[in-house]
Amino acid sequence: MPVDRYRSSAKVLFPNKRVLALVQAAEAGDAPTIKRLVAEGVDVNSSGRAGVTPLFRAVVASNKVGFETLLELGADPNQRDNWGDAAIHTCAEMNDGWWVEKAIQYGADPNRTNKGHPYYPGETPIFYSCRIEAAKAAKALIDAGADVDHRDKIGATPLEIASEYAEYDIAYMLLKAGANFRNVRENGVDYVGWFYRNRPIDAAPDEQKPWLKKVMDFLSDHGMDLGDTSPVAERRKAKSP
Repeated sequence: MPVDRYRSSAKVLFPNKRVLALVQAAEAGDAPTIKRLVAEGVDVNSSGRAGVTPLFRAVVASNKVGFETLLELGADPNQRDNWGDAAIHTCAEMNDGWWVEKAIQYGADPNRTNKGHPYYPGETPIFYSCRIEAAKAAKALIDAGADVDHRDKIGATPLEIASEYAEYDIAYMLLKAGANFRNVRENGVDYVGWFYRNRPIDAAPDEQKPWLKKVMDFLSDHGMDLGDTSPVAERRKAKSP
């Protein structure tokens, strides 16, 4: 039967009763039960339908106690499910740097690719942050050594994804971290330049307007021609007699 890794109940995802008990304890933050079950031989890296792991479900349940307890007992934050996702990818979707930081502490790879993902193949965790308003997670990944110029299977970079999804605070963070804003795809298109050229600040959501201006200022100041609507052009107009 089809399952949803995020929304299906643990009972649907984990037919093995002992593994189910471990997952339910992790989702509830019941550390003593987690420790007892693992001591009794339940594999902390067991997987259920779609390859879902207890660690993944602890993140989905937003339970920090369950998550950390599993990590302490040897749960692998790099273990992929059938979608190619690992727990570190899901941590990158949480707008709380704690999840990424804790996973990194226990061996998570900030550049783990989601090998085999049917829709977004070849992406690393920071791509996930760039799509879902998770600036704190993105910062934690950058601080942990995330490759800000990684290209996915179609040649896209985190900066392009953050720009496409109007996550300009993350885009600015990536630029400050040294992201290449002149990435040219195999089709010859410079998507960052294409995206920001002649883009009005009012096109951004209200909370992102200041960040869009910062991004466009950065690009203009570093030699990118953004057209007549760029912040640099506007400043020049204002200074003209």
